[in-house]
Amino acid sequence: MDIKALVLSDLYWILDSKKISITDLHDLNKSKRKGYGSRFRSVNKYWSLVQEEQPELVLFAGDLTGDGSCGHGFHFAFLYLLSLLDQAKVQTYFIQGDNDLEKYYDIVKKESENMANVEEIPNKSVRYKNLKILGIPFLTTNHKKALKECLSRCKDMHHDILICHSALRRRTHLFTKKSDLIISGHFDNKFCSIRNSIFLSLSNDSDVINYCTLLYGTDDISISYNFLNPRRKRKISYTESASDLLNGNDKATLIMDRVPIHIGHFEKLVLPNTDYEKEKNALALSIKFLRGKNYKAAIEMMYEYQKAVNIESNELKKLMRRFLTSKHKLSKSMLTDFLGSKINSYL
Repeated sequence: MDIKALVLSDLYWILDSKKISITDLHDLNKSKRKGYGSRFRSVNKYWSLVQEEQPELVLFAGDLTGDGSCGHGFHFAFLYLLSLLDQAKVQTYFIQGDNDLEKYYDIVKKESENMANVEEIPNKSVRYKNLKILGIPFLTTNHKKALKECLSRCKDMHHDILICHSALRRRTHLFTKKSDLIISGHFDNKFCSIRNSIFLSLSNDSDVINYCTLLYGTDDISISYNFLNPRRKRKISYTESASDLLNGNDKATLIMDRVPIHIGHFEKLVLPNTDYEKEKNALALSIKFLRGKNYKAAIEMMYEYQKAVNIESNELKKLMRRFLTSKHKLSKSMLTDFLGSKINSYL
């Protein structure tokens, strides 16, 4: 089974992208020629990435018509990108994020129904060739009861990919699902193995495109986690096989502008003292926490404590002092969301 997939999330649009209209979509469908000029710059940026990677499958993990950083109302820009994928016969699945406001997202859903190779998959399981894919939108992950019901309905079904849009505290529940890959949009950058799954989280809040490629071979999956700055023509890639990650044999080598660098150099970085310094060094800090050692320890600890009669309070408090991302430690709300109020007596 040789399949190459491209995963994108939280698309970052420039303001001129709002000038793309339904008329541009009709022109594209008639002429089959993509538009040029400033309003198509973001579309062409993403389309160039598709052309470079040449996937046969594309997955969008939410925040597609807008984002907290670029604003909202980029529905026709996203539809234009979907139309290009549809014309190229690239199978495409997408889900809704928290910044996909209904008045814009509903237009995307309606217009995409006429595309043969594009499909929204909210709380839906689909099959592409030998891959079984489950989509879970933010509207589901944001409500614990709805998420648990969704996961319960398919708890005995194995999925190759679970793609969702989820806040940090709600992600713990995802690892109850039998999935080879668990992929979330919304925020944070992670590429690690947790509870026999490979976990990937993506975020795009700047000109730097954060994306993953999945190459399914006969016996293994090669996963490449990438940061691309098209303007500076800079690319950082971290590539591992699923089997190596699951067996703890990761090579820990970044490729930065074709130069190998051990990821440990970034992991040793000292956290800046201010939010301004953190924002200024956002890319370096993303790489610092990419392998998610503290996050993995927190998730596995919570699953151990789920059925534990006694909990080691000192170990729990020690773990709560560690950063999971550059701005987040293991929080009380994250613990109680998964373990319930019983954990309060140990905090």
